[in-house]
Amino acid sequence: LQDLGFDIRNLTSRESKQTQTQGAKDISIYRDSKIERTNMDPGFIITKIDDQKITNVDDVIDYLKGATGKVMLEGVYENYPGEYYYAFPIN
Repeated sequence: LQDLGFDIRNLTSRESKQTQTQGAKDISIYRDSKIERTNMDPGFIITKIDDQKITNVDDVIDYLKGATGKVMLEGVYENYPGEYYYAFPIN
């Protein structure tokens, strides 16, 4: 995921409980990366990619390995209401 410009980790059980979801949490974003250009903030919790449910880091890696074209990340932030969407080209 470094080539896309971010680091993620699995949610802790507390985070899963608080957000009532499963997914992978963005913990850092690299400057001048594809992810930075989406205006995503660290702390974003990825719950879906292209409408496919994400439960952990392995799901993200597996999905992105086979992805082409544009990808849409869907998810939430722990302290902000609502869902957020970020699209970027994978190639």
